[in-house]
Amino acid sequence: MLLPIRITPVMTYPPFFEEAYRLSITNHLIGLPFEDRYLRFCTALKDEAIENYVSKIDFEKDGVFAIFDEKSAEYWHKPIVGFLHAPPFDDKKEIEFGISVSPSRRNEGIASSLFKNALVFAQARGYNTIYMNCLYENKIMRHIVQKHGFDIESDFEEVTARLRIDSEHVIENSILDI
Repeated sequence: MLLPIRITPVMTYPPFFEEAYRLSITNHLIGLPFEDRYLRFCTALKDEAIENYVSKIDFEKDGVFAIFDEKSAEYWHKPIVGFLHAPPFDDKKEIEFGISVSPSRRNEGIASSLFKNALVFAQARGYNTIYMNCLYENKIMRHIVQKHGFDIESDFEEVTARLRIDSEHVIENSILDI
């Protein structure tokens, strides 16, 4: 089982480390094929837009989880194979999850592991609602949100999934099988 690492402000200090993590996240997202970028962001972002997105990640407020490639020969900067960004909505107790997994590492439980750890993060921080938006054709994300009991609204173009986490059932149903 691959366990995600939560990238925190402690891990990103001094600024050299923050830059290294941002570069690893950027490389992961830019390394996604065109179709995966389209499914992850609901639009096919160009490299510059991904760099801008990563530059705005707030390691203090956001949930930032990564799974690094343990098989890589690199010692200090292993590439990211799975990434979850969970930014909160302003002034609300709501948070949004966005997940990506490198194509070569699919079907290993990486997305599920990221998702489960982010659920614990969200509940521990007192968020009461998790949102995930995806395109209707993103069958993998639709499967994940259905598996975890999200309420789903769809217009057959986009899917909005919402999970209320105001009870213990989130941890009991989603985390025990980590």
